[in-house]
Amino acid sequence: MNSIFKYHLITIIISLFFLFRRYKNDPYNFLLNYNTYLLVFAVLYFSLPSMINLSTMMSPVTTSEDTIIFSSKVGLYFHLIFLLGFLMTNNLKHNSLKKVYLTKNSLIIVSFSGFIISLYMFLLIMINLDYIISIYGNRRLQANFDQLLNTKYKIYFLYNYLVIVTSFLVLTTKKIKYLLLSLPFLLLAILISDRDFLLKGFLLLVILYTIIGHKIKGKYLVFFPALLVAVGLLRGGFFDSTRFLIQSSSEFLFTWSTTHLIIESPDKMDVLTALSFSLYKVTLPGVYEFLFGEYKHYHEIITVNNPLIAGLGGSVVSEALSFKNNFITVVMPFAIIFYGFTMNKLLRLKFYSGKIIFILSILLMHSVIRFTFLENAFYPVFLIWFFGFWVIWIDFKSLNKNNG
Repeated sequence: MNSIFKYHLITIIISLFFLFRRYKNDPYNFLLNYNTYLLVFAVLYFSLPSMINLSTMMSPVTTSEDTIIFSSKVGLYFHLIFLLGFLMTNNLKHNSLKKVYLTKNSLIIVSFSGFIISLYMFLLIMINLDYIISIYGNRRLQANFDQLLNTKYKIYFLYNYLVIVTSFLVLTTKKIKYLLLSLPFLLLAILISDRDFLLKGFLLLVILYTIIGHKIKGKYLVFFPALLVAVGLLRGGFFDSTRFLIQSSSEFLFTWSTTHLIIESPDKMDVLTALSFSLYKVTLPGVYEFLFGEYKHYHEIITVNNPLIAGLGGSVVSEALSFKNNFITVVMPFAIIFYGFTMNKLLRLKFYSGKIIFILSILLMHSVIRFTFLENAFYPVFLIWFFGFWVIWIDFKSLNKNNG
């Protein structure tokens, strides 16, 4: 058995041990810790596909054994640093929710804006229901329709705003019923076999439920990931027992295979350009392109070298490797866990805007792990600054009254 395979296996066992122990001893610190989710995703998206690649010495994109071994070493390194970050974030402070000063009219306006988005999404589904049903099981057509919904109808942007609204309503009223506003998005996810909204809906429920003082039983935390795997199998259109392992882990295998394409490509990204683009994510869309021209994403390297008919996503490890710079590869996971420390701190401030930034960062983590950290890191700040500015205003108004 390959030694790297053994190290991955040992790291997974150690990770699961500390994850279960933390949950048992302190569910609050387990669920409201950015680095918890990083570690879980590291097991699934780094170590699991690496072990499968190492055991077969094959990749979905057909690559050399040297590339498989090298990518597995980098994946192991990222996993170990994420484990370190998780172990370092222990005994996090418990903060009670502060009093917020809201008029009845303010609550009605905020609730109504969420209701309008929910109704818009429901009507969008009803108008396109016949087509949605006709393409069920056809991943290519479903993906095209999903892209249309995002580019033309801006549903992902609207969902992020709805997250701000529902989070604020749940945190200030301690009534979980406001999460029902997101049901049309979950319905769409089921109809087009999209796991993104399902995962975000689950995480949003878990985080808000925990913040307002409730405990979620462990069996429910296990059930939902299992449900996502089942959705993945349905997307594939079959339950062939001889290919169950490959089919159920295809999401992780194909995501991880992008590291192989990046390693074997001579193209590379510029560090300063990527960092500047990342910082400009706190501004309005198009500002960077207006000032500096079109930005070349690292994903373009994957697209150009992808030998498959189906498109591939990406990986935060692929992003780190795309700079072809050992220093960046070494530093990147430390930057991510430091970002996690910052998000944990924001959650425990008195401001609701800080708590919502934390929630948005958790919901975006799936995109961080399977696409890019640099392009998603500041997006929660952009969302709260431009579209949750009213939360910031209420925060400062309430702070002044509390101090007064």
